[in-house]
Amino acid sequence: MSREPLPEPWRSALEPKGIESKRGLASRVGISPQTAKRLIDGIGSPSAETVARVADELFGGDRVRVWELAGIAREDHGDWALPPEASQLDPDQRAAVLAVVRAMLPPDARRRVSGDVAGAAPLTKREKTQQIQTRAARKGSGKAP
Repeated sequence: MSREPLPEPWRSALEPKGIESKRGLASRVGISPQTAKRLIDGIGSPSAETVARVADELFGGDRVRVWELAGIAREDHGDWALPPEASQLDPDQRAAVLAVVRAMLPPDARRRVSGDVAGAAPLTKREKTQQIQTRAARKGSGKAP
């Protein structure tokens, strides 16, 4: 990746922090140069982990600022986890909960999760397996997806 100058509004946000390039952002925050390029160029939707790393390192944890710089209007409500008793759910129930959560996401986030956006983070092997199992269970039970 060449040392191309940072576009606005990233330049104004990062130069005061001593970062003058996409590679500089990657190095400072601990992400790959490709991830930094996608974030700055607005390709796909950045992962929550990437946004958190950039926000924590450069903007005092202000994730909304990172979303704004990336050109994605999004309100961040912070990390969220299921309660401990959710560990009692079987694999099919867990897949159903994940399907509900994904259905509630904004369209760009749904595409990133499903891997439909170029340059977006693909599903993990485990998520793919769950997705296949869920589809097979639906097909076998005659239930509509």
